Amino acid sequence: MSATDSIIAALKDLKLGSILSILSGVLGIISVLPILLSLPRMFMRTETPREMLRQIMPGIVPAALLFAAALVIGIISLYFWFRASNNFKRYDERLGIGKIGAILSIIGISIIVISLLILLATLPQIVSMIGMPMDAVGEQLAMRFLSLIPAVIVMLLGALIYSIGWILYGVMVMRLGEIQGLNPDFKYAGIIMIAGSLLSFIGDLAIVGLVLELVSLIMISVYSDMSIKSLTSPQAQATSTS
Repeated sequence: MSATDSIIAALKDLKLGSILSILSGVLGIISVLPILLSLPRMFMRTETPREMLRQIMPGIVPAALLFAAALVIGIISLYFWFRASNNFKRYDERLGIGKIGAILSIIGISIIVISLLILLATLPQIVSMIGMPMDAVGEQLAMRFLSLIPAVIVMLLGALIYSIGWILYGVMVMRLGEIQGLNPDFKYAGIIMIAGSLLSFIGDLAIVGLVLELVSLIMISVYSDMSIKSLTSPQAQATSTS
């Protein structure tokens, strides 16, 4: 495989990975949006916790399935990004940072998935205790909540590892703008990608960070397509042949 063929293959994987990441993000937002929107209405009513949980339970299963689908698609997208970074590294060693980023992101999201499964396995037991007399189940309920702390900490650690990988991949995307024949605007996509990842850790700015990440993914997809067309144009092929 020639250097040009290698980078074209990498761009195709990068484009596909970006599209899948966008789909994963959209599905993730859709999965939690109905529950988030229902929370203010629930807390404005004078109902017991058990009654409030009964109201949202019908929507939890579809939301969980949709969220699971988002995670699966997200993992698949990271696989394509790993393949892309592998080919980019063959073209330019400086782009190898993206491979490290992809590996860290895969490790991070795997930790998040395992932690979520542990939390979901414990959730039914906690839900069954809510609304019961505190004298009877208070201590057990407290112990159940305390038992969730390690899983939550591990999940946050996974999120941190994922974000570090995302930032490293953003650095690689920035460097793509310096490669001859590729769209120079990759640089801006990488900057936005890194900024979005950093902002996602800052409380009220987390939503802004998420939006920026989605914008960067759209930009990466568009610039990948433009670069593929540029590299496969008759003029570019004639230049490489000569």
